[in-house]
Parts: sequence; C-alpha cells; structure tokens
Amino acid sequence: MAFSDGGNVVKIASYFINRPIDNLVTLGTPQNWDIPDINSRMVKNYCNVYSLADPVQFLGSSPRQIFNAIDNSYDSALAQWYAWQAFLDGNFAQFFKYQALSAKYAAESSFWVLSTRVDARAKNNIARTSESHFGLHTRKVWTEIARPCGLIR
Repeated sequence: MAFSDGGNVVKIASYFINRPIDNLVTLGTPQNWDIPDINSRMVKNYCNVYSLADPVQFLGSSPRQIFNAIDNSYDSALAQWYAWQAFLDGNFAQFFKYQALSAKYAAESSFWVLSTRVDARAKNNIARTSESHFGLHTRKVWTEIARPCGLIR
C-alpha cells in the first residue's frame, strides 16, 4: 500500500526494482502527468483508490492539469455570464450558444480534475465520495476496498 505521494514514489521505483510487486494499492495518490506511469511489467495487480472530496490529489498533480482545470472552469463561468446577458437582452440564440459553450468548458474542467485522481493503467479505480485525503487510510476504507482491489478472493 502507498499513500498520497508515496504512490508516485512507487511508480518511479517500479522502473528500478528487480522483483515484481504482486499487489499495489495506492490511496489518495495524485495522478501527476509529470511523473512516469507505473511499470506494468513489474506490478501484477494495481488498484488506485481516490476520493472525489480530496483537494490534495488535485493540488499534487502537474501544473498543466491544475491550470487546465482552473482555466476551463473560468471559461465555463464566463460563457455562463454571456449566456445570461444574452437572455436578458432577449437574444435566445446567443443564450443557447453560450449555454452550450459553458457546458463544454465545464465538462473539460471535470476531465482535468478527474485526471488528477483516476489512473487508466490501474486494474481497478475505486472512487470514494466522502473521505478527505487523510480519511482514506482507515480500517473502514481498507475493509471496503479489499475485495474490489482483488486482495480477497
């Protein structure tokens, strides 16, 4: 098990070890695009557990991911502002145009936020919804994720 940025340490270390890792569970590890992906030849079972309520994973990711999430969120809010201005002016075509643009930017922002949590190379990605960053490494969470992570048959 690796917690927080320790998961990124294991990702890097997976290129330098001579012995395979049978099971790796990362809890709250920021999926930082500036760090190499896990060496899948050396890790047999990789399970990534993240929380949607964890700001640390977002802040621990790459500057590119953070910037794009914030930039797209800003663009979404700005398009929403333009939409309501058009609505108040009675220009409904522009209103719908800006509403669609706002939704597009909101979806892109959500993509970037999730990119800081989900690892496509993990055998399982398990989302938690209520735990904070430090609430992920508890007995309760471990008990609930053991079977989905493939640790108990």
